[in-house]
Amino acid sequence: MADLYTTPTSLAELDRRATDYRYDLEADIRWSELAAPGALVPPSVLASLGADVAGIAASGQAELYDWCFGLLICQHFIELERVVIKWVKGNPALAPSQSLEWLRDEEIKHIQTFRRYRQHLLDQRPEDAEQAQALLHELHPPGHFQPEGDGDLLGLHYWTWITILAFEEYTVHLYTALNAAPETVQPAWLDVHRCHAQEEVCHVETDATYVKALEISEEDLLARSKLFVSWLMASYTKTFRVPAQMLRRLRPELEGQVSLGKPPKGFLDALLTSPDFAQTRACAPYLGWLAERKR
Repeated sequence: MADLYTTPTSLAELDRRATDYRYDLEADIRWSELAAPGALVPPSVLASLGADVAGIAASGQAELYDWCFGLLICQHFIELERVVIKWVKGNPALAPSQSLEWLRDEEIKHIQTFRRYRQHLLDQRPEDAEQAQALLHELHPPGHFQPEGDGDLLGLHYWTWITILAFEEYTVHLYTALNAAPETVQPAWLDVHRCHAQEEVCHVETDATYVKALEISEEDLLARSKLFVSWLMASYTKTFRVPAQMLRRLRPELEGQVSLGKPPKGFLDALLTSPDFAQTRACAPYLGWLAERKR
């Protein structure tokens, strides 16, 4: 590896892992049940994300809101998977490894998976599809992961890897939440997230290995992770509000009935305590500091 990294001994072990965790895009997802009933993001999950669950229910447009949230998730995941692929492809500071090749190949499949479900959602509501896609592009455009003013190479590598790591652990956490929800979740959607999560668990190990191999002092790591956590909470608060914004633009009469929601306290609590975010906490020590403050 370049001078940015030590050579992690665990990388060779990751490169030798079995690949039976991989899913088959056709065989392992119940695409035949796309028309089956069920929520995409049920109220029990929405509440943890700060959504105005009562306002959404009272509006009479809960199904449209759910549809908007499903579109957002598909778009969000597709865009971030593209970032991962671009990052690992041809990055001269990253030594070639089997793990990175698997990660890239599997992210391509993830994009195909969420594109397929996104198309199903668009086909469900042709009267809203074009405007919804335009709203997504306006309200949730592809972003960048590097904080403004932080142009050093070490900062770029830490920022990008920790963002990828937190995102991939979030995808696992989302499946955990959907699978545990007392409400009925749409079966093909649940399969999509189950299959996605089982591969992301392996990607998390790769991400964390590279973060931990960076030549960075403990003091610097704490300072950089504080910046990252602040950005992450602001970014996800903004992201989780997009479905309500879409709903209010698609149905202007709901402007005063559905609020944009509150900061996602449940998301912060999960970052601090959930096993799903164990590697993010290990690589962002400011989260540990926050957890101690909350005790």
